[in-house]
Amino acid sequence: MKMMSKSTVVGAAVAVLLAPLGAQGIGITIVDVTSSGASNSTLEDGDVLTVDLRVDNATMESIYGIGIAARGYDSDANGLADNGLQLLGASLTDSLFNDQAFAGPVVVGGLSNVHSAPLERYALASPFPFPTGTPPTERHAVLFEGADLGASTGDGSLDIGIGGSLTGDGDVHFQVQFLATAAGLTSHSIMTLEFGNQAEFGTLTIGADGAELPFTNASLALTIIPEPGTALLIGLGLAGLASRRR
Repeated sequence: MKMMSKSTVVGAAVAVLLAPLGAQGIGITIVDVTSSGASNSTLEDGDVLTVDLRVDNATMESIYGIGIAARGYDSDANGLADNGLQLLGASLTDSLFNDQAFAGPVVVGGLSNVHSAPLERYALASPFPFPTGTPPTERHAVLFEGADLGASTGDGSLDIGIGGSLTGDGDVHFQVQFLATAAGLTSHSIMTLEFGNQAEFGTLTIGADGAELPFTNASLALTIIPEPGTALLIGLGLAGLASRRR
């Protein structure tokens, strides 16, 4: 029997972005998005983006293993942190799909997370640059990996969230933070963050007899804009080049 409790208190974001998944089966929902800057979708250098996420198993499927990751901030998939957005950190739930909760809170019956902090995985092309050698692996952050010989069937509401209370009472399973690093960008960097199962990274949802279960991911479109000074210098440089050619 698996038991856990968590008391780490992390400040939650405020702005509501999407509604819960409801009866859509297994999936992840973006609950809140906030930015330290002026916009939640258009970021400038130094802005911190915070994304709160909740996982649901509305149909109470029997789940033997699950992996959840965040991707999309390495938009050219070269393994480098050169697209204007970097993983800053994350707070993670200790378990998913518990089916009993007691005072404390203490929860029972879920899959335990092997990670207490996000695990960022990537690989650079070798030798550089690809395609002369081994291709790169897109930079991504693993938020949850857990498996057990017994199935977990909880709907996601009896898990202890990052704030120490039950997710069914308004807490969330994950809070992920990204830092906009626009210095060096020469144009707008457009990307879509995606949270959930990522087959090519081995983060799947596994049911009975090892079958892969469908999982609904969540996404968030972003634009990182270059620093005004950088854009101005580039513009002046192009203008100077044009004048010399006349």
